[in-house]
Amino acid sequence: MPSGILIVDDHELVRRALKTILEARLDCVCAEAENGLQALEKVVEFKPKLVILDLAMPVLDVLSAARLISAVSADVPILLYTSHAFSGLEAEAKKNGVLTVVNKKAPPDELVEFVRTLLEEPERAHASGRRRSEVAR
Repeated sequence: MPSGILIVDDHELVRRALKTILEARLDCVCAEAENGLQALEKVVEFKPKLVILDLAMPVLDVLSAARLISAVSADVPILLYTSHAFSGLEAEAKKNGVLTVVNKKAPPDELVEFVRTLLEEPERAHASGRRRSEVAR
């Protein structure tokens, strides 16, 4: 059975591009949400194995969304996928349930490989999370 990934981004083109890339390269089915509140609802409904969150979202900010998602589904890893950077972003995100921060400016292959590792070998992905978390500079 394919793994489920929830892609949360307020830009439809970003969601669709990620969905196309991930579904084409991995054995997965992707669901989409455009804000943090929808993400929380989809986590309960879709029960994904991974959640990819954008930093800047309407309705419910990313840190609140990550915290709430972690509360209702503690085993689901959360990946913050952003092109924004600010001092302390990674530390603040991790305090709220995010496993790692991945730069949107990185090649898509980097995200695909990290997601593949996370889905196939969760222990290895958790251990490598710090090395992969290169926030946009």
